[in-house]
Amino acid sequence: MSITATELKANLGKYLLLAASEDIFITRNGKVVARLTSPYQDKLEVVDTLFGSIPATMTLEEAREERLGKIRIIEEKTMGRSRADIVMVLPEALAGIEIKSDADTYARLGRQVEDYDRYFDFNYVVVGSTHGAHIREHVPQHWGVISVEEPADGKGALDFYVIREAVRNPYMEPDKKIRLLWRPELARIQEKNGMYKYASASKEFVRRKILECVPPKLLWQQVSEELFERDYTTIGQTLEEYRRAHRPPARTGKKQKRRR
Repeated sequence: MSITATELKANLGKYLLLAASEDIFITRNGKVVARLTSPYQDKLEVVDTLFGSIPATMTLEEAREERLGKIRIIEEKTMGRSRADIVMVLPEALAGIEIKSDADTYARLGRQVEDYDRYFDFNYVVVGSTHGAHIREHVPQHWGVISVEEPADGKGALDFYVIREAVRNPYMEPDKKIRLLWRPELARIQEKNGMYKYASASKEFVRRKILECVPPKLLWQQVSEELFERDYTTIGQTLEEYRRAHRPPARTGKKQKRRR
Protein backbone atom coordinates (compact mmCIF):
# COMPACT_ATOMS: atom_id res chain seq x y z
CA MET A 1 0.00 0.00 0.00
CA SER A 2 1.19 3.55 -0.78
CA ILE A 3 -0.05 6.65 1.05
CA THR A 4 1.06 10.27 1.18
CA ALA A 5 2.91 11.75 4.14
CA THR A 6 -0.14 13.95 4.78
CA GLU A 7 -2.42 10.91 4.96
CA LEU A 8 0.00 9.18 7.38
CA LYS A 9 0.05 12.21 9.68
CA ALA A 10 -3.75 12.44 9.69
CA ASN A 11 -4.29 8.73 10.38
CA LEU A 12 -1.11 7.53 12.14
CA GLY A 13 -2.83 5.12 14.52
CA LYS A 14 -4.71 3.42 11.71
CA TYR A 15 -1.57 2.81 9.65
CA LEU A 16 0.45 1.60 12.66
CA LEU A 17 -2.12 -1.19 12.98
CA LEU A 18 -2.24 -1.91 9.25
CA ALA A 19 1.57 -2.21 9.20
CA ALA A 20 1.22 -5.39 11.24
CA SER A 21 -0.20 -7.11 8.17
CA GLU A 22 1.47 -5.35 5.23
CA ASP A 23 4.18 -2.87 4.31
CA ILE A 24 2.97 0.69 3.85
CA PHE A 25 5.03 3.02 1.63
CA ILE A 26 4.90 6.74 2.38
CA THR A 27 5.26 9.09 -0.58
CA ARG A 28 6.07 12.77 -0.96
CA ASN A 29 5.70 14.52 -4.30
CA GLY A 30 5.11 11.13 -5.88
CA LYS A 31 8.34 9.55 -4.54
CA VAL A 32 8.63 6.89 -1.82
CA VAL A 33 10.41 8.43 1.21
CA ALA A 34 9.62 5.95 3.99
CA ARG A 35 8.27 2.48 4.71
CA LEU A 36 6.03 1.47 7.60
CA THR A 37 6.64 -2.19 8.43
CA SER A 38 6.71 -4.83 11.15
CA PRO A 39 9.73 -7.18 11.31
CA TYR A 40 7.76 -9.85 13.15
CA GLN A 41 5.06 -10.60 10.60
CA ASP A 42 5.21 -13.48 8.12
CA LYS A 43 3.64 -11.71 5.17
CA LEU A 44 2.83 -14.85 3.18
CA GLU A 45 1.00 -16.26 6.17
CA VAL A 46 -0.91 -13.00 6.58
CA VAL A 47 -2.03 -13.00 2.96
CA ASP A 48 -3.08 -16.66 3.17
CA THR A 49 -4.99 -16.04 6.40
CA LEU A 50 -6.63 -12.87 5.13
CA PHE A 51 -7.83 -14.10 1.77
CA GLY A 52 -8.62 -17.57 3.06
CA SER A 53 -11.12 -16.18 5.59
CA ILE A 54 -13.16 -13.77 3.45
CA PRO A 55 -15.22 -14.05 0.26
CA ALA A 56 -13.46 -13.18 -3.01
CA THR A 57 -16.04 -10.41 -3.54
CA MET A 58 -15.02 -8.53 -0.39
CA THR A 59 -13.10 -5.28 -0.91
CA LEU A 60 -9.67 -4.61 0.60
CA GLU A 61 -11.15 -2.04 3.00
CA GLU A 62 -13.74 -4.59 4.15
CA ALA A 63 -10.99 -7.16 4.63
CA ARG A 64 -9.00 -4.76 6.80
CA GLU A 65 -12.03 -3.98 8.91
CA GLU A 66 -12.62 -7.69 9.40
CA ARG A 67 -9.02 -8.20 10.59
CA LEU A 68 -8.57 -5.04 12.63
CA GLY A 69 -12.09 -4.05 13.63
CA LYS A 70 -13.54 -0.57 13.62
CA ILE A 71 -11.08 2.21 14.45
CA ARG A 72 -11.26 5.98 14.85
CA ILE A 73 -8.36 8.33 15.56
CA ILE A 74 -8.74 11.44 17.72
CA GLU A 75 -5.73 13.76 17.98
CA GLU A 76 -4.55 16.05 20.79
CA LYS A 77 -7.01 15.02 23.53
CA THR A 78 -6.69 16.60 26.98
CA MET A 79 -6.44 14.08 29.84
CA GLY A 80 -5.85 15.40 33.33
CA ARG A 81 -2.63 17.44 33.42
CA SER A 82 -1.42 16.14 30.06
CA ARG A 83 -2.49 15.90 26.44
CA ALA A 84 -2.61 12.62 24.52
CA ASP A 85 -0.99 12.91 21.09
CA ILE A 86 -3.39 10.31 19.66
CA VAL A 87 -6.42 8.47 21.05
CA MET A 88 -7.33 5.34 19.11
CA VAL A 89 -11.01 4.40 19.56
CA LEU A 90 -11.69 0.66 19.35
CA PRO A 91 -15.08 -1.08 19.69
CA GLU A 92 -14.61 -1.92 23.39
CA ALA A 93 -11.51 0.02 24.42
CA LEU A 94 -9.46 3.20 24.06
CA ALA A 95 -5.73 3.23 23.30
CA GLY A 96 -3.47 6.21 24.01
CA ILE A 97 -0.39 6.93 21.88
CA GLU A 98 2.43 9.22 23.06
CA ILE A 99 4.95 10.33 20.42
CA LYS A 100 8.54 11.20 21.39
CA SER A 101 10.83 12.50 18.66
CA ASP A 102 14.62 12.40 18.94
CA ALA A 103 14.49 16.06 19.99
CA ASP A 104 12.18 15.33 22.95
CA THR A 105 13.37 14.55 26.49
CA TYR A 106 11.89 12.37 29.23
CA ALA A 107 11.30 15.37 31.51
CA ARG A 108 7.48 15.13 31.37
CA LEU A 109 7.16 11.43 30.55
CA GLY A 110 6.63 10.26 34.13
CA ARG A 111 3.63 12.54 34.58
CA GLN A 112 2.33 11.70 31.10
CA VAL A 113 2.51 7.95 31.83
CA GLU A 114 0.42 8.47 34.97
CA ASP A 115 -2.24 10.38 33.04
CA TYR A 116 -2.36 7.94 30.11
CA ASP A 117 -2.74 5.07 32.59
CA ARG A 118 -5.67 6.77 34.30
CA TYR A 119 -7.64 7.28 31.08
CA PHE A 120 -6.89 4.51 28.57
CA ASP A 121 -7.18 0.72 28.34
CA PHE A 122 -3.98 0.32 26.26
CA ASN A 123 -1.02 2.65 25.82
CA TYR A 124 1.82 2.95 23.30
CA VAL A 125 4.87 5.17 23.03
CA VAL A 126 6.30 5.86 19.56
CA VAL A 127 9.96 6.98 19.62
CA GLY A 128 12.79 7.93 17.29
CA SER A 129 15.97 5.88 17.03
CA THR A 130 17.73 7.92 19.75
CA HIS A 131 15.24 6.72 22.37
CA GLY A 132 14.62 3.27 20.88
CA ALA A 133 17.33 1.43 22.84
CA HIS A 134 16.27 2.55 26.31
CA ILE A 135 12.65 3.74 26.16
CA ARG A 136 11.52 0.49 27.81
CA GLU A 137 13.26 1.61 31.00
CA HIS A 138 11.00 4.67 31.16
CA VAL A 139 7.53 3.19 30.58
CA PRO A 140 5.69 0.38 32.44
CA GLN A 141 5.72 -3.22 31.20
CA HIS A 142 2.12 -3.02 30.00
CA TRP A 143 2.96 -0.20 27.57
CA GLY A 144 3.63 -1.00 23.92
CA VAL A 145 6.75 0.43 22.29
CA ILE A 146 7.16 1.34 18.60
CA SER A 147 10.50 2.57 17.22
CA VAL A 148 10.99 4.69 14.10
CA GLU A 149 14.47 4.23 12.62
CA GLU A 150 16.30 6.02 9.83
CA PRO A 151 18.97 4.31 7.65
CA ALA A 152 22.58 5.02 8.74
CA ASP A 153 23.32 6.96 5.55
CA GLY A 154 20.22 9.11 6.02
CA LYS A 155 18.80 7.91 2.72
CA GLY A 156 16.00 5.55 1.82
CA ALA A 157 12.90 4.52 3.73
CA LEU A 158 12.20 4.92 7.43
CA ASP A 159 11.38 1.72 9.30
CA PHE A 160 8.75 1.36 12.01
CA TYR A 161 9.27 -1.56 14.42
CA VAL A 162 6.90 -2.86 17.09
CA ILE A 163 9.41 -3.52 19.88
CA ARG A 164 6.74 -4.52 22.39
CA GLU A 165 2.99 -4.99 22.08
CA ALA A 166 0.76 -3.28 24.64
CA VAL A 167 -1.26 -5.35 27.10
CA ARG A 168 -4.37 -4.17 28.94
CA ASN A 169 -3.60 -1.39 31.39
CA PRO A 170 -4.41 -2.52 34.97
CA TYR A 171 -4.51 1.07 36.29
CA MET A 172 -7.28 2.57 34.14
CA GLU A 173 -9.69 4.56 36.37
CA PRO A 174 -13.33 4.35 35.19
CA ASP A 175 -14.21 7.76 36.64
CA LYS A 176 -11.40 9.30 34.55
CA LYS A 177 -12.15 7.45 31.31
CA ILE A 178 -15.80 8.49 31.33
CA ARG A 179 -14.70 12.15 31.60
CA LEU A 180 -13.77 11.98 27.91
CA LEU A 181 -17.49 12.19 27.04
CA TRP A 182 -19.45 15.40 26.52
CA ARG A 183 -22.71 15.96 28.43
CA PRO A 184 -24.99 15.12 25.43
CA GLU A 185 -23.06 11.84 25.02
CA LEU A 186 -23.60 11.03 28.69
CA ALA A 187 -27.31 11.77 28.21
CA ARG A 188 -27.53 9.29 25.32
CA ILE A 189 -25.94 6.58 27.46
CA GLN A 190 -28.48 7.34 30.20
CA GLU A 191 -31.28 7.00 27.65
CA LYS A 192 -29.91 3.75 26.20
CA ASN A 193 -29.90 2.21 29.67
CA GLY A 194 -33.31 3.51 30.78
CA MET A 195 -31.84 5.79 33.44
CA TYR A 196 -33.43 8.86 34.98
CA LYS A 197 -32.24 12.00 33.15
CA TYR A 198 -30.97 14.05 36.14
CA ALA A 199 -31.22 17.06 33.82
CA SER A 200 -30.39 19.62 36.52
CA ALA A 201 -27.62 17.56 38.13
CA SER A 202 -23.90 18.19 37.62
CA LYS A 203 -21.84 16.20 35.12
CA GLU A 204 -19.90 14.70 38.02
CA PHE A 205 -23.14 13.40 39.56
CA VAL A 206 -24.34 11.98 36.23
CA ARG A 207 -21.00 10.24 35.62
CA ARG A 208 -21.17 8.59 39.05
CA LYS A 209 -24.72 7.38 38.43
CA ILE A 210 -23.77 5.89 35.07
CA LEU A 211 -20.81 4.04 36.61
CA GLU A 212 -23.12 2.70 39.33
CA CYS A 213 -25.91 1.58 36.98
CA VAL A 214 -24.30 0.33 33.75
CA PRO A 215 -22.22 -2.90 33.70
CA PRO A 216 -18.58 -2.11 32.78
CA LYS A 217 -18.38 -4.19 29.58
CA LEU A 218 -21.58 -2.64 28.22
CA LEU A 219 -20.56 0.85 29.33
CA TRP A 220 -17.18 0.79 27.56
CA GLN A 221 -18.85 -0.44 24.38
CA GLN A 222 -21.25 2.48 24.57
CA VAL A 223 -18.45 4.96 25.32
CA SER A 224 -16.65 3.80 22.17
CA GLU A 225 -19.88 4.06 20.17
CA GLU A 226 -20.30 7.68 21.27
CA LEU A 227 -16.71 8.54 20.33
CA PHE A 228 -17.11 6.83 16.94
CA GLU A 229 -20.12 9.07 16.25
CA ARG A 230 -18.68 12.31 17.67
CA ASP A 231 -18.74 15.17 15.15
CA TYR A 232 -16.27 17.94 15.97
CA THR A 233 -17.70 20.16 13.23
CA THR A 234 -20.99 20.55 15.11
CA ILE A 235 -19.77 20.66 18.72
CA GLY A 236 -21.09 24.17 19.38
CA GLN A 237 -24.51 23.42 17.92
CA THR A 238 -24.74 20.06 19.75
CA LEU A 239 -23.94 21.56 23.14
CA GLU A 240 -26.25 24.54 22.64
CA GLU A 241 -29.15 22.28 21.63
CA TYR A 242 -28.57 20.17 24.72
CA ARG A 243 -28.50 23.27 26.98
CA ARG A 244 -31.73 24.60 25.47
CA ALA A 245 -33.47 21.26 25.84
CA HIS A 246 -32.46 20.91 29.49
CA ARG A 247 -32.62 24.56 30.61
CA PRO A 248 -34.90 25.05 33.66
CA PRO A 249 -38.11 26.95 32.81
CA ALA A 250 -38.01 30.68 33.54
CA ARG A 251 -39.82 31.84 36.66
CA THR A 252 -42.99 33.82 36.09
CA GLY A 253 -44.77 36.35 38.24
CA LYS A 254 -43.47 38.94 40.65
CA LYS A 255 -42.11 38.25 44.06
CA GLN A 256 -44.43 39.26 46.85
CA LYS A 257 -43.09 42.00 49.06
CA ARG A 258 -42.58 41.10 52.65
CA ARG A 259 -44.80 42.91 55.09
CA ARG A 260 -42.96 44.92 57.69
